[in-house]
Parts: sequence; structure tokens; C-alpha cells
Amino acid sequence: PLGTGNDLSRSFGWGGSFPFAWKSAIKRTLHRASTGPICYLDSWHASVTMPAGEPVELPHCMKVAEELTIDQDMVLQGQMPRKVACLDGVFYNYFSIGMDAQVAYGFHNLRNEKPYLAQGPIANKLKYSGYSCSQG
Repeated sequence: PLGTGNDLSRSFGWGGSFPFAWKSAIKRTLHRASTGPICYLDSWHASVTMPAGEPVELPHCMKVAEELTIDQDMVLQGQMPRKVACLDGVFYNYFSIGMDAQVAYGFHNLRNEKPYLAQGPIANKLKYSGYSCSQG
């Protein structure tokens, strides 16, 4: 994993940024990666169930798993809608829900839509900070 502010890279001890002289260091980096210790990575499998039929724009990490018809007794008691959609996703290192996830996802989309704004670590951190103040 490359990039500034990359928590996965930091957790493996590779650092928070990629060196400017990476071309000259690539052989050394590949050697360190191939001979380094095996590190285990947290992976999370999340399943989300929601009422079926409502159009939803899914994040790239979530896929539609199936649509189920729920037991009629639960529907009659008002506990569940008649049909539900099941979404599955796999996350590595950690996953987040709530305001911090909204900020990270919004910043990710901003960089995808306007890549010219990602001009370096300091600019990215300033934009991320500003973006976090406008969410919620």
C-alpha cells in the first residue's frame, strides 16, 4: 500500500509516506518485503440487511449478496419488511461507520473526482481537515 496517511502501511512498519527516491530504493524495498516477517492482517466481513427495492448507491467494497423473503409472522408483527436486501463486504485493517467514515469516504470521492487536488501529503492533510469540518 502506497500513499500518505496510509494506516495499513504504518501498521506493517513501512511508514506513512512513499520516498521520493523510490526508483533507486525499489530493489531494497522488494528484498525487505520478501524476507520480512509474516504479519497477520485483521479482516472483517460485514453483512448489512436493509429493506429491498430502494435504490442505493453502494460503496465499492459492498456487493449485493441476495434478496430474501422474510417469515410472514415477523412481517405481520411489524418487526421486518416483507423483503430485505443483503449486502456483503470485506474490510482490511479496520472498518468504520458514522461521521469519521463519512469524512473518509467523502475525501476519497473528492480525490477520485478531482485528482488534480491531490498534490502531496501536506495539501491532502489540509483538505482532509477542512473536509472533516464540513461533515456531520
